[in-house]
Amino acid sequence: MKKVFIALMAAATLGLSSCSDPTFDKNDPAGSMKAISESLSNDKKVEFAKAFTAVGVKSALTGEDPNAKMHGKTADEIIEMAK
Repeated sequence: MKKVFIALMAAATLGLSSCSDPTFDKNDPAGSMKAISESLSNDKKVEFAKAFTAVGVKSALTGEDPNAKMHGKTADEIIEMAK
């Protein structure tokens, strides 16, 4: 019974984690940008592109690594960072 419970919990965890929004990966910027872009509507793509650029410029001006700053963030989180 315990093994069945553990198997069900593992399956549920895997299922929930695969449904989350894609995040930016500093180790694979191009791949993560593609995944994020594919998950967005056309209107949201434009908003995300503007926010990504704004966060990148702000980070560069302050001497921060833009990729490191956005690492692990979803499109909505990056848009919020740009505000």
